[in-house]
Order: sequence, then structure tokens, then C-alpha cells
Amino acid sequence: MLPLGSLRLYLNDWKDAAGLEFDTTWTNFTKEEQYTMMSLWSIFRSPLIMGGEMRNNDDFTLSLLTNAEILRMQRFGTNAHQVYRTEKACVWKSTDQEDGSVYAALFNLSDSAAQVTACFEELEIAGTYQVRDLWAKEDKGTETEKLSAWIAPHGAVVYRLKK
Repeated sequence: MLPLGSLRLYLNDWKDAAGLEFDTTWTNFTKEEQYTMMSLWSIFRSPLIMGGEMRNNDDFTLSLLTNAEILRMQRFGTNAHQVYRTEKACVWKSTDQEDGSVYAALFNLSDSAAQVTACFEELEIAGTYQVRDLWAKEDKGTETEKLSAWIAPHGAVVYRLKK
């Protein structure tokens, strides 16, 4: 279960349609940790069961749960596996079963910002790929040898690589 955003309501300050007053308990995960959780669950196609209160979420939480590009990876990704893991970084890969695109999720496991890199050889691909950052929803140009990103502590980036 994904403990994202508003986890529960309890009687206090927030008013519902019936006039009852509630307050909200929010997740203890940072935004970066929430990106990491959603990225990992999505790349290996885990059921996305949200363990929170949907009626009182903020825009950030809703953006995690409704990112169409991440949800496509979760729906159509196949053969997900860990490419490598060290004490400070981890990379996962899957392949889109509809169009053959490659998804690469880079994770910073450390307590400080760090550069995480995945060589195409490690990803078992070769050639020129168009790269798209799925969380930022922006194209990053083309790459021929590797992916690399500076990632916040406990954060993640997810790329879609398309021929």
C-alpha cells in the first residue's frame, strides 16, 4: 500500500459537506521519497493501492497518482528487473510491451544529492534513443551511451527511451 499524501482525517479543523470538522494526518515521506516509492512500484508493476484519504489530497499527491506516463509504464512495462544496486544508487529497467520503449528508473539511495548513471551496456541496449523524463514530463534530447542525473537524497528519476 502506498502511504502518500493525506493519510487520514480526524475530527478537528476541516469541514466536510455535512459540516463536520476534520484535520488531516500527512505522510512522513518527503516529496522525493514519494517519487521513489511511486517509481519503484510502477516499474515493477505492483498493484497501486493508495493508502490515503482521497478527498483531501494536495496537487502534488494528485500529480503522483495521475501521471499518465508513469501509469503507462506501470500498465505496459514488462520484464522489470534491477540492473544494479550499490549502497548509494540503484537502477531498474523494463520494456514497454506495446512499442518496445525502454524504461529506466534511477534511484539515489544516499542521504545527499548524488549523480546516478546507467550505461547503455548495463541496460542491454545500443544505438540512439530519444530520452523523456516521465516525472518532469519533458524531452531530454537523444543519448547513445548512458543516462545520468543529479538526484536529490532518497529521490528518483524515470526515463523512457525510444528509438
